[in-house]
Amino acid sequence: MSNAATPSPGEPFGTVFSSGGIMGRAIRLIDVDNVASVVLAAVATEANLVELVTSAANSHPKLVAECPRLAVLAQCLSEQPGANAGAVFRFQLARLALSGTPFDQGTEPFQGLDTLVRLRNRLVHPIPEPANGEGFIRDASDARIVAYLKTRDLVRDDPQMGRVSRYSMTGLVDSPTVSRWACRKASEVVQALVASIPRSNFRTKHEFLLRHPWIEDLPADVR
Repeated sequence: MSNAATPSPGEPFGTVFSSGGIMGRAIRLIDVDNVASVVLAAVATEANLVELVTSAANSHPKLVAECPRLAVLAQCLSEQPGANAGAVFRFQLARLALSGTPFDQGTEPFQGLDTLVRLRNRLVHPIPEPANGEGFIRDASDARIVAYLKTRDLVRDDPQMGRVSRYSMTGLVDSPTVSRWACRKASEVVQALVASIPRSNFRTKHEFLLRHPWIEDLPADVR
């Protein structure tokens, strides 16, 4: 299925949406390459936000008049410093621009988003992990990742080693349980952000775009 949106008035060539393709690959890699699936789920989530902002910035004036918060979203995240802010902050800024309130940092989906982004950063910017039995947790960010995954029973301590932190981060998340969580959380985050858009044709358009693969293509045990 094509990821190209139907052109809106004033958008002769439409907007090409690639985040769906990335998310589809993340889903297909569950049980095949779990680490890659986790990374791609995080990348797809961020790509979806970029597409949302780009679509808002290029929307026809009639759509903006119907949903004035689109102009706020575009201004906040298309210009400095919002354009270069961290991924989690950009999501908070987008939620604030669209609904008037940011995500609650003490609940889902914010906590899952924060963990997914931290995990992606840790996997693609690895820290040397000495094989001396001291464990791989190097800072507070690592500790937060492991605590989140453990409290939700996504990873467990190895009874022979006594604690989860003796694994490498890559080894820790190389499981279908974690890759399923990553894809589910990516879907939850983008759905929550789109749901914060005021009722409008713009929101209807983006709700339609989420059907595949963000919602209906998720395996039944991931939804």
